[in-house]
Amino acid sequence: MNRSGKALTFFLVVIAILLVALTTIAVFFFLKEVELRQVAEELSSKIQAENKELKKQVFVLEEKNKELTEEKEDMAEDLELEQGLREELKKLNTELQESVAAEKKAREETATKLTTEIAEAEKKIASLQERLDLTTEKNKTLEEAQAKLEEEKQKLTEQLESLMGGIDQDVVPEGEPAAAVGEPEGMNVDLQKIVVKPPSDSAGKVIVVDTETNFVIVNLGQKDGITKDTILSLYRGDDYLGDVKVTRALPEMSAADLIPPLSSQDVAKDDQAVIKVAK
Repeated sequence: MNRSGKALTFFLVVIAILLVALTTIAVFFFLKEVELRQVAEELSSKIQAENKELKKQVFVLEEKNKELTEEKEDMAEDLELEQGLREELKKLNTELQESVAAEKKAREETATKLTTEIAEAEKKIASLQERLDLTTEKNKTLEEAQAKLEEEKQKLTEQLESLMGGIDQDVVPEGEPAAAVGEPEGMNVDLQKIVVKPPSDSAGKVIVVDTETNFVIVNLGQKDGITKDTILSLYRGDDYLGDVKVTRALPEMSAADLIPPLSSQDVAKDDQAVIKVAK
């Protein structure tokens, strides 16, 4: 074999080696590309699954946010109602105090007028007594006149004492129910027989206790058959606490005054409230 043949054989071997090397490199990169593509597809699937889960979580959070917003609005409405009821009760209490003060002033003026009339009657009696001493001929007539004037004086005195006693009794202490004004001590009152509905699952409960104005708010309203002046009984477990009287009924809740001897110190939030039925 000559030199040219050897050189050609050498180049062919080199070319064959290069082709094998290039083929090997190409196969290696192809396998790497397939592997990278699989990894990319797995990552893409994982990202899509995570994205889907995140969307679900976002939807749930949005729904919870809506619920919280609605609850916040309901609480704001309840607070506004409570403030309105409190202002109205304070206004009614002020009007009652003004009415009692005006009545007391009128009674005092009447008492002053009666005192003046008694003084004038006493002057008349004194004048008639002098005339009685000076005039013996009209003794009988003067005695009758004196008796009449004494009787008139006694009546006026009794009226004055009765009126002054009524003024002392009719002063309503702050925080006491207006129904107690002028009620004679020891009066016998025939009350209807009361049947109290025992606590049940359908009973309402106290949601607000106002210690300043001595009233409560319960979650029973017109939809539960509550009207103004309805009497409710309060329970804590099986223990009977006392009664309250509804002063204002709304569709979902009612405001009620405590009926003595029940006081705001005896009532707590979540105490049960049931309708008290009279037979």
